[in-house]
Amino acid sequence: MENVVTFQGKEHTLASLKTMSIADLLSLRNLVAVNLGVAEVKQFATHEVAVSNTAAALKKFADTVEAEKKAALEGKAPEAPKPEKAPRERPKCYSAEFVKRPSQKMFSRIKKIGQPDKAQRPFAWDSFTDGMRLIDIKEDPDLHAGKISFWGRQVPPLIELVPISDEQYEKEVNEWYAKHNMTNPNASKEAKEKAKAEAKAKAEADKKAKAEEAAKAKQAKADKDKADKEAKEKAKADAKAKADADKKAAADKKAADDKAKAEAKAKADAEAKAAADKKAADAAKKA
Repeated sequence: MENVVTFQGKEHTLASLKTMSIADLLSLRNLVAVNLGVAEVKQFATHEVAVSNTAAALKKFADTVEAEKKAALEGKAPEAPKPEKAPRERPKCYSAEFVKRPSQKMFSRIKKIGQPDKAQRPFAWDSFTDGMRLIDIKEDPDLHAGKISFWGRQVPPLIELVPISDEQYEKEVNEWYAKHNMTNPNASKEAKEKAKAEAKAKAEADKKAKAEEAAKAKQAKADKDKADKEAKEKAKADAKAKADADKKAAADKKAADDKAKAEAKAKADAEAKAAADKKAADAAKKA
């Protein structure tokens, strides 16, 4: 198709066809087929095939329109034009799947480990390449994610999923949620669990600190009560000792006083006796 072909009010060129997706090319080609009254196709193996097939259909449509115009000029009654039909809805298998909460498996990479034969749906095989992520395939309207499962169930399998590490999954799933302007519920859950754990740890630490403070206060009170008791007992003992000392001192003083009195009396008695004896002796000498 070298020239511009106008179909349903829209101009198409080979260059414009090359910019369209496989799904859009399939829809356009089948719409042209309906208007031409020819068979439709289910899928295209590659983008190049889709462009070539759609271009051929548009060229045939343009040639048919030109032939009808030429027949009208020559006076021939052209065939009644068939009414244009609305585009067919895209097959559900090509509907991009909205993933709400992608699992780690969805970020696995596909790896081709075989080659499909005619019975194993080889069409579109070239649309899948090693390293593609399963989640990207699910979200791409031009790819059919069901084929991955189909090729993976073959014996032997034609495709396998290569898992990623936990660290890589955490990085890529956060990027995926950010791309879709969504909050990662796993991250929110982890944050809540972390906050809960921190709150629990703080509560336990506060409880332990209070218990230690209470134990210290209890010990301090016990030490004070013991010191007060010992001080009271010492004061009592000191008072008793002082009283006993005072009593003993008083007793000792009384004893000393009594002794002194007794000694003074004895001396006085001795002196009185000596005086009496001298007087008696003097009287005897005079007689």
